[in-house]
Order: sequence, then structure tokens, then C-alpha cells
Amino acid sequence: AAMTMSLDEAVGTVLDTLDRMDLANETLVVFVNDNGGQTLSGMDNGDLRGRKGQPYEGGIRVPFVARWPGHWPAGLVYDFPVSTLDLLPTALAAAGEANMPLPAALPGVDLTPHVRGLLPSRPHETLFWARKENTCVREGDWKLLRYENGPLELYNLADDPGETTDHAADYPER
Repeated sequence: AAMTMSLDEAVGTVLDTLDRMDLANETLVVFVNDNGGQTLSGMDNGDLRGRKGQPYEGGIRVPFVARWPGHWPAGLVYDFPVSTLDLLPTALAAAGEANMPLPAALPGVDLTPHVRGLLPSRPHETLFWARKENTCVREGDWKLLRYENGPLELYNLADDPGETTDHAADYPER
């Protein structure tokens, strides 16, 4: 709790300073975690299954909070999944370098047209994760995963964000 309170105060100091210096509209501020909470240490991932290091939503779905007054809508909750790999293209576009040539293999997209509603499609139709023997792929609302070299598991996150019903046997073609 003390760490969270200290972090909150520090972020508040940064945001207040940007406001006071009249730089908020020129500054994209992003706060994102690197993985889900470690439930073995008392973290609570709510209704999401799993924890840090696991391919379940509790291990990979994290807060991604951004502020860019005048450019991104305040108070918006964006429901499509994004990736931290989107930060570089988004930052380049924010800096006015949207046309800067990037390596073809560089993943990620500029999130600005998506969060502003100019592109109503998902930024990513397919996302991949891999960590040691844990892997998963999300295509639309479907997620296929393998945990600790176990059997393939398939979940429909639109209907079951807590990953309680494995549909691998029901939809073997997926």
C-alpha cells in the first residue's frame, strides 16, 4: 500500500508540473504495467484467472493509462487490446514523426487514430505472447494458450474474460 501511495504521489507531481508549466497538451504521458499481479505475494487480479508469468488474463492483461489533453479523449475506456509495442509508433506520431521510416519487422501501431475513434477497427486482430513454456495467441476475442507444456486451451474472452470454460474440445478447428 505504501508503494502504491508513493507511486500515486509521484505521478501526481509529474502531471501537476506539466499542467503548471503549460506542457500537458504537448506531452503524451503513459503508465503501463509489465505483467499481471503476483497473487502469491497478495496481489488481487479480480475475476481474471492467473498471475504474473502465466498466459492467462491475470498474467497478461494490465492497466494501460494515458493522458494527452487536446489529442486523446479524457475519461475514455478503450476496450480493444493494445500492446506496449504500440508505444514507439504512437510516440513517434505524437512527436510529429509519423512518416519516419520504421523497420518493417517493428511491431506496433500508432494508437491515436484508434482511441480518437477515427479507426473503429481493432489495432491488432492477432496478438502473441510467449514466456518460457507458456504461450498464447489471441485472435479477436478467441484466445488459444498452452500453460507449462500442458494441453492447448481455448477461451472466448468476450463471453468469459475469467477463462473458466475451455472450448478446445468444442472448436478443434480453432
